[in-house]
Amino acid sequence: MRDEAVTGKGGKQRRRVRRMIELEKKSAGLQMRPTRRTVLRAAGAGTGAALLGGSVLAQGISNRPITIIVPFGPGTAPDTLARRMGESFQQRWKQPFVIENRSGASGTVGTTTVARAQPDGHTLMISPSTLAMSPSLYRDLAYDPVKSFEPVTQLVTIGFGLLLHRSAGQDVASFVQKAKEQPGGLFYGSPGKGTPHHLAMELFKQRAGIDVTHFPATSFAGAYTELLAGRLSAMFTTITIAKALPTDGSVKLVGVASAARLPSVPDVPTFTELGFRGVEVVDWYAMFAPAGTPKPVVNQLNASANEILQAPDVKAWFDIQGMVPAGGTSDQLRSLVASDITRWGQVIRDAGIKPE
Repeated sequence: MRDEAVTGKGGKQRRRVRRMIELEKKSAGLQMRPTRRTVLRAAGAGTGAALLGGSVLAQGISNRPITIIVPFGPGTAPDTLARRMGESFQQRWKQPFVIENRSGASGTVGTTTVARAQPDGHTLMISPSTLAMSPSLYRDLAYDPVKSFEPVTQLVTIGFGLLLHRSAGQDVASFVQKAKEQPGGLFYGSPGKGTPHHLAMELFKQRAGIDVTHFPATSFAGAYTELLAGRLSAMFTTITIAKALPTDGSVKLVGVASAARLPSVPDVPTFTELGFRGVEVVDWYAMFAPAGTPKPVVNQLNASANEILQAPDVKAWFDIQGMVPAGGTSDQLRSLVASDITRWGQVIRDAGIKPE
């Protein structure tokens, strides 16, 4: 499929794209209505940083600001989560927390910054599961996802599901049948190569034994616009966004990539129920510190993070965002990263995706 065939023109489509961009921000839970005080503090912290509190020292590790680096832009799910966690840490520690966005190269720019930071507890990172996908997608990473960081704790998970355009079938079985009848003839979209949306479909393709062609858009909004128009047959997305998407009835959520049905969409079956075992995709978000950060500091961060995750107001906020609180120990997070590197590395190799 030529790109121009997928990226049609016209005022109506442009309006749809604009609406989708706003939807992405809303679905990510972006709540960036800073007070004048916050803006002034952010200005003092430097461009791209947002200071989340005062400077009174209580039970924090110092009276200096702690920076949480987000390897993606403002309005994304990790950014929104970082702001909520930073605010809660500030309330408990009485120590300033700064959120700094360092986006670029699918998160590797900001992640490299954290790996090279002074390991004194004043630089942290909140990263999605792409951290475990990057080693198989990029040849010359400046960091090791396991050795370059001290895991603090897993924060939340978000489920994934499959969206179908009605022209591709009314359920997973009919989509698989049509794909087998037209090898390579159906197209699916994603926000870009190597994204969880892309790899989720590659995993499903392998389990279902089908050949569907990838169209990497430059954003989720662009991919969904093409799906809504019928120029794409399918795509994976988070359940949070799937529930909020505008549709004229031509797009349907037909399966969830989880071990059990999700409470937010109880009528949608899992792929295991539908006969496709092993199609489980959970996008996790976790907190990390640079390798060498003192163990007592990591333990203090872990204890506070787990406490925050169980706070009623925070759990209510997670429900609105479609996030499920996780928590756990540093060692559990380290094992999760290592196992996901192996798992996604195999999916990427089997899909024939070459590292850049």
